[in-house]
Amino acid sequence: MKRRSKIMSMMLVGVLALGTAVGLVGCAGGGYKVGIFLYKSDDAYITTVRTALETELKGIEGVEYKVFNGQSEQATQTAQVEAAITAGYDLMVFNVVDNQTDAGKGFAEKATKEGIKCIFFNREVKDDAIAVDDSISYVGTDPSKPGYMIGEMIGEMIPDQAAFDKYDRNNDGSLNYVMLRAEPGNAEADGRTTFSVSEANKQLNINLKTTDKEYLKIIGTEQNAEWNTEKANIAMSALLTAEEANIDLVIANNDDMAMGAIAALEVKGFNKIGSRDSNPDKFIPVFGVDGLPSALQAMKDGQMSGTVKQDGVAMAKAIAAIVKNHMNSEALLTGTDYKFDEGTRKLRIPYAKVV
Repeated sequence: MKRRSKIMSMMLVGVLALGTAVGLVGCAGGGYKVGIFLYKSDDAYITTVRTALETELKGIEGVEYKVFNGQSEQATQTAQVEAAITAGYDLMVFNVVDNQTDAGKGFAEKATKEGIKCIFFNREVKDDAIAVDDSISYVGTDPSKPGYMIGEMIGEMIPDQAAFDKYDRNNDGSLNYVMLRAEPGNAEADGRTTFSVSEANKQLNINLKTTDKEYLKIIGTEQNAEWNTEKANIAMSALLTAEEANIDLVIANNDDMAMGAIAALEVKGFNKIGSRDSNPDKFIPVFGVDGLPSALQAMKDGQMSGTVKQDGVAMAKAIAAIVKNHMNSEALLTGTDYKFDEGTRKLRIPYAKVV
C-alpha cells in the first residue's frame, strides 16, 4: 500500500509539473500559436520591444501568442522552449539568453524538426543557427554601430582644445573614463565597448590635430554590470570612492547602466538636475545606448550627455511582418522594404544618435 501511495504521489508531481509547463506555454483556441521567449522580462529595452510586438500581433487576425521570461537563465529558457514544442506551437520568437553559445542553433534544430518556424531577435545568434533551415531569420541591429556612434558623440562634444581642457578635470592630458559593460563574448557588448573608445580616440585626434594619440584612459578595469542598473550603481559607487577626482567620462553599454551611474554620481554631488549647463564643474558626461525614456529625460534634465536610440518599435514591426508572412506561407520579407544581410537571413534595424 505504501509503495502504491508513493507511486501515485510521484505521478501526481509529474502531472502537476507538466501542467505547469503546458499552462505557461499553452494558448486558448485554435489560432496560429506564437511563443515569445525573452532572455529576461525586466530589461527596459526588451520591454519596449515586447510591448510593441504585442500591439502588432494583436492586429494580426488569427494569431495567438504567449510571452515567456527566461530570467537570464539558459536552463530556464530551454525548459520553456521544450515545453512549448510539446504544446504544439506554430512559431517561436527567440531572444536567447546565451546567444553566443550553441543555444540558438539547438533551439533552431529542435523547433524545425517539429515543423515549427523560428525568428531570433535582438541578441544576435551565430550564423549557423540561421542556416539550420531556410525559414529561420534574425531581426536585430549592427552590434558595432552604437560603439562608433558613442565615439562620434564624444568627438562632437570636444571639438577643440578648449573643450578638451574643460572635460579633463585633473588636467593630466587624458580623458579618464569608466566603462560599464555587459558580458564579454556578447556581440553587442563587445562592439559597444571596443568601438566607443577607438572611435572617440580617432575623432579627438582629428579635432585636436594629433596623430595616433590615445586620449581615453580607462579607470580601473571594464566593469561588467550585466546590463543592470543596480549593478552599475554599485560599480560606479566603488570607483567614485577610489577615483572621484580622476573620472572625466562614463561610457555605458546601455541606458539602464548609465542611469545607475548617474544615481551614483548624484550621491557624490555630481550630475544633479541642470548641472550640465548651470554647474559644469559638477557634471561628468555619461553616454548610453537604447534611447529609453529615462535616459531621454536625464538628457533633458541636464544629467546625461547622449544615448544611441535602438528602435524597439521598429524591431517589433519587422518581427510581426515576418510572423504574418510565416502564417500566410509567404516568403519572409513579402510586402516589406526590408533586406537581409548578404549571405544570411539577418535583418538590421538602424540606430540613431540622440544628444
